[in-house]
Amino acid sequence: MKHVTLLALVASIVLTLSPLTIAQICGDVNNDGTFNIQDMITTIDYLRGGTPSPFDSSNADCDGIPGISVSDAERMAEFIFQGGSVNCTLSGSYSFSSTSSDTIYLPRLLNVPDSVTGAGLLVVSSFHSTVDGFYVPLLSKVTGSSGHFDLSSTFHNTGINIVLSSTFDPDTNIVLGVDLAGSGVFTGSPKNVLLLNYTRQTTGTADIVPEEFDFTSPLRFAVLINGDLRVPVVKYYDASSPEPFVISTRNIFLNASEDSLSSNSVMVDIDFPVPGVSFELDPSQSWINLSSTTGTSPATITVSGDAAGLTQGNYAGTIAVEFAGIGTTVDLINVEMAVDSVIVIPFFPPGDANCDGSYDILDLVYTVDYIFRGGPNAFPCE
Repeated sequence: MKHVTLLALVASIVLTLSPLTIAQICGDVNNDGTFNIQDMITTIDYLRGGTPSPFDSSNADCDGIPGISVSDAERMAEFIFQGGSVNCTLSGSYSFSSTSSDTIYLPRLLNVPDSVTGAGLLVVSSFHSTVDGFYVPLLSKVTGSSGHFDLSSTFHNTGINIVLSSTFDPDTNIVLGVDLAGSGVFTGSPKNVLLLNYTRQTTGTADIVPEEFDFTSPLRFAVLINGDLRVPVVKYYDASSPEPFVISTRNIFLNASEDSLSSNSVMVDIDFPVPGVSFELDPSQSWINLSSTTGTSPATITVSGDAAGLTQGNYAGTIAVEFAGIGTTVDLINVEMAVDSVIVIPFFPPGDANCDGSYDILDLVYTVDYIFRGGPNAFPCE
């Protein structure tokens, strides 16, 4: 009897709620009843200035921070590919107001000759606000007067976390780099953010200029300060060559003698177009001595060799130059050292007639024997 009553109660509730209302799914921006990669692509289309339809903005704002931005696309990627979570609780909007105290430096390399097949260019940040995160969206295809380079790979600072970095639009080959740092981690001196590696696609002189998106789009360079996305200053700097650093010499030649503690020394100047960029040096051989293995541009490093325990011969090694925090070799300094055999030059004091290395009564006897008895020649010692 109780069983029948319960069934009747359930039926009554269902009839009362008809027609049924399907609950919204956070992240389901196209309202098809599921949250999948198509919703992320639709959101990115919106961020790029498109007008996708349908587009449910309340489900697109899923990062728990007010306003639809690249952070929401990042959160969707986390959910889809890494099993993360989404939060569609709304509480306002982003201001996207400018902040003059925070700067992102973008590289450009102009008139690249046909002989150059690749280049590594560094994105540098200089933040003075307490930045909780920052977003660097880039276009990967770069065209020049005749040659063409593509962005082939990126490396990022180990102090940050790139959650989303993929190509979403095959027509424009967009790479969306999203960098998140802990609060205040990147505040202060310039920090190395991203290393952009470009590979030549066609022959001819070319320009490599990472392009940014239109600042009128929600998909833009932005820094996250106290829960608000703001637009930093974006500046281009001119890279001097495909190698990121300006190094006074990349080939060092040293000379030393067997078992000597030190060879001659060579000073190497290391500079970068943006002052204050930090670097690390990693010698491949233990006999390569450096005055310091770290530095901040501009800097001068002294290189010498330690021949202790080395026999006569020629030795070769390298010094890897890396951007601090990124840990990827971007340049090499070649080091060669010639170790010569030790030539012992004997010392004979004045008056050492018998060449035994000392001057004593025996030298007088030796000399008298030579003068008066025709003994062996006393001078010179050899």
